[in-house]
Amino acid sequence: MARSRNPARDAAQEDYIKSGGKITAKELAEKHGVSATQIRKWKSLDKWDTKIKRKRGAPKGNKNAAKAGAPERNTNAETHGAYSKVYMDRLTPEQREYIEKYGSMNTSERLLAELQELLAKQFDLQQKIKLYDASVENGTPLESTYLDRVVRTDSSSGHSETSIEVSGFQRRTVLEEQLNKIHSRIIKCLDSMRAYEMEQKRLDLDERRYQLSKQKISGEFTISDDGDIIDYPDSPGEKVL
Repeated sequence: MARSRNPARDAAQEDYIKSGGKITAKELAEKHGVSATQIRKWKSLDKWDTKIKRKRGAPKGNKNAAKAGAPERNTNAETHGAYSKVYMDRLTPEQREYIEKYGSMNTSERLLAELQELLAKQFDLQQKIKLYDASVENGTPLESTYLDRVVRTDSSSGHSETSIEVSGFQRRTVLEEQLNKIHSRIIKCLDSMRAYEMEQKRLDLDERRYQLSKQKISGEFTISDDGDIIDYPDSPGEKVL
């Protein structure tokens, strides 16, 4: 003979739905005279959460979210800051002067802009590392934890939030790793700039040799195999530089 359904099962479900899923298993257990484990079992078997009608979105005509969102350059979501964008106007005058002096270099605008951005990022990362070092010098252990992010999970049993924390040492390590990458990119950028300048010098030299070759054909002077200009005998003491 089948067991009769416990009336507390339906009553607890009704209370849970009326509360919008906010009432706890312990509260339901105390009210209906069963264990909290039994409440959780009924909740899972009967899928209580799927029977709750939840309103989604803002009410019609609501303008609370109009023009919402974080303002430009907002850093509320920033954790260690290793990957954050750096703005030139936030650097010190000395740092900007150091970067802008490269504007006089004879290279392409693309390489110049890339180098300036890399140098700005380098200053930013160095400053963030100094802040961690200063906090340690002031007595804050490097093992102190910081909130890194919050992970939200939705399931049939409801939603939950898990806070992920990291130590100051971990954050500083990320900053150091990113700083090393920036250093490597700066070196590559400088190498590209040097190669560009060498290529420009080579092209200038080729142009000069071409012009000298034209003058040689015209009979004005001759050029040795080493590329030196040699005066003709009929024009002693006269050199073309």
